[in-house]
Amino acid sequence: MSAQDILVLGETKQGAPSDITLELAVCARQLAAQTGGQAIVVLLGPEGKQAAARVVGADRVLVIDDDALASYMPEPYVAVLSRLLESGKPRALLAGSTSVGLDVAPLLAARLNVPIIGGCQKIEAADGTLKVTASFCAGKMLADLEVSATPAVVVVLPGSYRAAAEGAAPQVETIGSPVPLEPDPVRFEQMILPAVADVDITQQDVLVAVGRGIQQQENLALAEEL
Repeated sequence: MSAQDILVLGETKQGAPSDITLELAVCARQLAAQTGGQAIVVLLGPEGKQAAARVVGADRVLVIDDDALASYMPEPYVAVLSRLLESGKPRALLAGSTSVGLDVAPLLAARLNVPIIGGCQKIEAADGTLKVTASFCAGKMLADLEVSATPAVVVVLPGSYRAAAEGAAPQVETIGSPVPLEPDPVRFEQMILPAVADVDITQQDVLVAVGRGIQQQENLALAEEL
């Protein structure tokens, strides 16, 4: 790992990389091309071994294989990531604006006393500086920021980058935890998935919306044909 590398806090879901992980891999690859480093996705826990080869867009995937990371808990995640950032000193760590990312990123930045930027929609690297466009006030305001301190923790909004449809498989490395992981005072019990009552529109390629202009129930057939 070098000072030009871009790390990504990867997430998995049922043995596959999450959508935000694939999006961040593309973002990291673009940044790494500008810094002269590599895009490295970090997957924490045994499930990462199954998902690693499917992380399209990254140069490398680093799997931290430790049973203490089998289920998400903030303290073990922060402990491992802190050591990786302290030892490798990458240019930045990207995290998704998800329940995991929003949990880990502030804790990590506070522990390492490094800058953190949230709500990011666009990131570029030039002249040793990260240039970030961040969204505030529910998207009503945008701010252009520059960060020169390293490593910076950057939280990226889902949908800001398009995941790669295909690409070469990344180089995968599996290691144990770089730090001893103590039992977390918070214990994971089980994951309860919400019942799916309708179509998940976030997974659809095309959405067709109709309003009052449709006028009559019979006219819905026109939209359904689309």
